[in-house]
Amino acid sequence: MSIVLRFVDKDGYVQERFFGIVHVKDTVASTLKECIFSVLSCHNLDVQNIRGQGYDGANGTTPAQRGDADAAYEVLTSFEFVFILHLMRKILEISNLFCQALKLKSQDILNAMHLVSSTKLLIQKLRDDGWDELVENVKSFCQAVNIPMPDFNAQYIARRGRARHQQEEITVEHRYKVDIFNAVIDSQLQELNCKFNDNTVE
Repeated sequence: MSIVLRFVDKDGYVQERFFGIVHVKDTVASTLKECIFSVLSCHNLDVQNIRGQGYDGANGTTPAQRGDADAAYEVLTSFEFVFILHLMRKILEISNLFCQALKLKSQDILNAMHLVSSTKLLIQKLRDDGWDELVENVKSFCQAVNIPMPDFNAQYIARRGRARHQQEEITVEHRYKVDIFNAVIDSQLQELNCKFNDNTVE
């Protein structure tokens, strides 16, 4: 269940913010209510302060809205979505210490330069040696939540039929390893190398 909060800010403007996604065991009203109250209380938000209510509109949804919801659900529960989330989590874990250091007002330049080089090395190591471990983690996650696994040896076919730009036949593994895994990591390395090239480091 996704939770979106709509509120009036101190200047009197209506604001809307995505608050989070939570797992629910069923969609019975009492379960949803209990879950919403729990999420709000975790953030010290008192339900007594609520001045309006929102509804999911399930009784009045149009076929187009239901189709959009089904399509969104299909994407969120796809192997590709899970794979990309796991990959981004891994990259963010590697770069987190470096990012935190760059935010400090008082900067230890030697430490920052060390973090630049070690972050580059760790991201390169992920590219060179991290594929198998990432795939295993994604497979374990998918099995735990019943998301179907693709056959990595099968021919890859884009979601809505064969993509126009897909000229050659590629395997599912090639799609994930070359077009996503390597491409994302190469983009991260290129960004680091551009921002922190030899002249900048010097």
